[in-house]
Amino acid sequence: MFSPTWLVESLLEAVELKQRLTQSKNILKPGSIIHVMKNNSPAPPMNWLFKSAISVAKSSTVAKICLIILPFVILFYYPILTDDFDIWFHLAYGKEHLKNFSWNIDHSQFSWTPALADWQYVSWLGSLFIYLIHLIAGMSGLFILQWTIFLMVFSLYYFFLRALKLRFDITNIMGILLIAVVLKLTIPYLKPELFTILFFTAACFLYFYAKATRKKLFYLYPLLFLIWVNTHGGFIFGIFLLALCVLGETLALFLTPKNRMPSPVYFSLIIATILSGVVLLFNPYGIEYHLTILNNIFSPDYMESTTQLFAYQNMWNYLNFSTPNFNFSNAAWSLLTLGLIFLGYNVYLLVEKKHINIPIIVLNICFFFISMQYGRTTLFYPPVWFFSMNYLLWESNSVDLWKKLFPVTLVVFSIFCYLCPYNIVTMQDQKSWFGKEANNFLPINEVEFVKRNNLPGPIFNDYGIGSYMMWSMYPKYKVWIDSRYGPYAEKIMPEWFNINQNLTPGILSEFTKKYPFKVALIQLRHSNLISWLLNSKEWRIVFFDKVAIVIIHQSVISSLPADALSTNMSPARYQELKNPTILVNLFNIYNSLGSGYGRKILAIYRKNISSNYRYRTMQIDSMSTEIKQKQAEERMLRIPLISATYSTRSRPP
Repeated sequence: MFSPTWLVESLLEAVELKQRLTQSKNILKPGSIIHVMKNNSPAPPMNWLFKSAISVAKSSTVAKICLIILPFVILFYYPILTDDFDIWFHLAYGKEHLKNFSWNIDHSQFSWTPALADWQYVSWLGSLFIYLIHLIAGMSGLFILQWTIFLMVFSLYYFFLRALKLRFDITNIMGILLIAVVLKLTIPYLKPELFTILFFTAACFLYFYAKATRKKLFYLYPLLFLIWVNTHGGFIFGIFLLALCVLGETLALFLTPKNRMPSPVYFSLIIATILSGVVLLFNPYGIEYHLTILNNIFSPDYMESTTQLFAYQNMWNYLNFSTPNFNFSNAAWSLLTLGLIFLGYNVYLLVEKKHINIPIIVLNICFFFISMQYGRTTLFYPPVWFFSMNYLLWESNSVDLWKKLFPVTLVVFSIFCYLCPYNIVTMQDQKSWFGKEANNFLPINEVEFVKRNNLPGPIFNDYGIGSYMMWSMYPKYKVWIDSRYGPYAEKIMPEWFNINQNLTPGILSEFTKKYPFKVALIQLRHSNLISWLLNSKEWRIVFFDKVAIVIIHQSVISSLPADALSTNMSPARYQELKNPTILVNLFNIYNSLGSGYGRKILAIYRKNISSNYRYRTMQIDSMSTEIKQKQAEERMLRIPLISATYSTRSRPP
């Protein structure tokens, strides 16, 4: 009678029969991969080269050198990132939680536009913890937290290897580097998602460690999930991990009984999973929180706009060498490399050792595709891969094969050791580590200008900068939008994407009637949005700095103090600036005011930006072309050559 067990046993018998037939017919030719693995004697002239490669890769000296290189490569690959403002709304949340002694919050209180007050989002424990660290140690404390979590993650990897009495060899060193490359998309950002990276790694560790030692450690899961559910929404992937573990172990019980988990440990896993599901109800919204998350994940309407955000970019699209975003491209290739290594290793175990571990295969297939789906889900496959590979190595006793793969893993390690620093040197716009110069990417001066001059609200702002406004300007000023997706998903978020795609004068008129603001605070990188306002002739620049620009309606000018209209905004302020992205953003503003200003910024760019920067020539050519176009416009309008300094009083007509 047909049964799943019969199917698996038949497959293994067929593989064994094929091996015997192949050997009897002497089909295994010298130099073939299986021949190399079985006999370690490839045909000349490859024999000497192969043995030499293995000998070098197996050398303890080589492993020590790679281990010394590893932290330096990782550190060099992790300069601060400046494209995420989420930390500031989490700090604002933490402040409110502490002030009100409540785990709930009115999510609409920071906005002057329609927002969901009862948005079901739970990060009160994570936001509060981050706020307390910031209160005690400032931004430096948050960067210390970031690297502490990084070290705790890799400590779990190391402890697992020690527990299984496995060496920290070149293959594991390579794996750690690839994992660090993948985590570059999530761990540099200071927000509660950091805790999900740690908690998910801990969840994987508990499963594999208990599976290997046969200890009933699964009862630690309920405590982990009680903390996790109140810290960050990533817990949903953690409980999915447990569900897959139960499913996989149940399949193994019937399909591969020889490799099944001992009954007491198996039942403790089931009980711990049920208890973990129960404790997940202890959050501000109860079961409604989980239902809302699942509904959002599977709702095309909710997820449609997320694809326009970097965090939700599909990783398959970055498996090419032409993308300018090397962080995404490197992470995509690292994930693919990890997946292929796992696939190849399991094919070997099936063919050569007739060994199959169903729970581990199920986990890897599911979380590989989850991680390749979005940028922000990339963090889930690396720990699954690391613990899976080392557990299979320990379980199948495949040390000999492992050693024969050392040359390949050494090559992969070397490639990424070159690729990571090379990308930073040639494509990273800001080379600053551990929070140094982080203030260069915050609109501190711009916000201070608004507050000091008491500019009238409400203020229109862009998606990113709103979070910093929540932290630095609330309650006097509220935001039009911020980087919290949920409260705006129904109304304001579609409006934001619409105005970015339809920047016409007619849209502006309708937009300002619908949202009657007289002041706008916009990041310089949104040059099209800035031009959209300035081209109407009813709006003018009153202040800008390295990050953002303050634009006011002409009806507000008469109410401003004299100091606000005479602020010196000369390009000379940026003589020492060495960030090419900021300089290009500044150029777009200055050149719109006059070609003379544009030439000043271009001169600073030429002097300060290294020729190693990959986009230097392209950006210089682009700025030169725009200066010529501006000069042509000035000649047509007969605008006289403007002076070398600029203030709001001396703006060209």
